[in-house]
Amino acid sequence: MRSKLIAKLTMSTCLSTGLLCGTIVTPAAAISPHIVNDPQGNPFITLRFFDVGDGFYDDNAQSTWSLSDLHKSQIIDATQYWSELIT
Repeated sequence: MRSKLIAKLTMSTCLSTGLLCGTIVTPAAAISPHIVNDPQGNPFITLRFFDVGDGFYDDNAQSTWSLSDLHKSQIIDATQYWSELIT
């Protein structure tokens, strides 16, 4: 009984450590595309948000700052509004 408990604790510790290391190595923010649809449900435009560290987005240009989730949401909402006006 005691050895099973030790084995479970060891396994959960190893899994937790592996997940933690994976989140540290993986970039927290990556290029996040968002498709905005028109009122009929057809794709209108694809927005791509580049955060710091995501690499180049135009020739040799790189993002020097990251948008907050609130700002990204507001941009998506505004683009959705424009898709309704244009189409």
